[in-house]
Amino acid sequence: MIMMLEDNFKVVIIEADKLTGVTLKKMAEFVCKNVEGILFDNAEDAISYIKNNPVELVLTDIRLPNMNGIIASEIIKYLNKDIKIIALTAQGSDEFVVASLLANADAYYIRDLTFDRLKAVIENVMTGIFKIDYRIQYALYNYIQTLPKEKSLLLKTILSDSEIDFIKIGLRGFVGKDDFKNSGIPGYEFCSYTRSVLNKFLKFCSIDNLAQEIEYELF
Repeated sequence: MIMMLEDNFKVVIIEADKLTGVTLKKMAEFVCKNVEGILFDNAEDAISYIKNNPVELVLTDIRLPNMNGIIASEIIKYLNKDIKIIALTAQGSDEFVVASLLANADAYYIRDLTFDRLKAVIENVMTGIFKIDYRIQYALYNYIQTLPKEKSLLLKTILSDSEIDFIKIGLRGFVGKDDFKNSGIPGYEFCSYTRSVLNKFLKFCSIDNLAQEIEYELF
């Protein structure tokens, strides 16, 4: 199901911090005039609502009390695969940011979105375009670069030459926008390649093993 910003739809915001949640709700309703925002401070109540009400979009923080955003996103997609999910995370260590990528989401962003960026992300996601924050791409590539030698060599056997080149370009030319300095490659292509790398990375590293390697409190 593909929707446009002109359509009426509901967006569920899951955010434990009340001020941040209210801000995200107001931002979403402002940038999408026909959106109704419903705010929850925990995933359990949000999922109960989604079970009984039509919802088209979910904005969820990754770090939540009790059930975290990673598990919540899996359950939401199980309930309705057409619901779009934007996973939000605080900027932190590469390990923590990479952990957010375990969520079954349609976009991954650091939680400091501006009005313009939020509108662009929602518009892309609702029209079926995968988006990922350039800082999360960099964290993923940097994390891959720092894998133990044995794992790194094994991962390289399942990555294509172009994907390996993209990782090198991303690490070398990281700049602060949704593209990379002097690469001549648009940001959307980096998102596409990053999604391919991410899918292979998650198959290569089992979720259980990855969970043990990163911040335990997230899980």
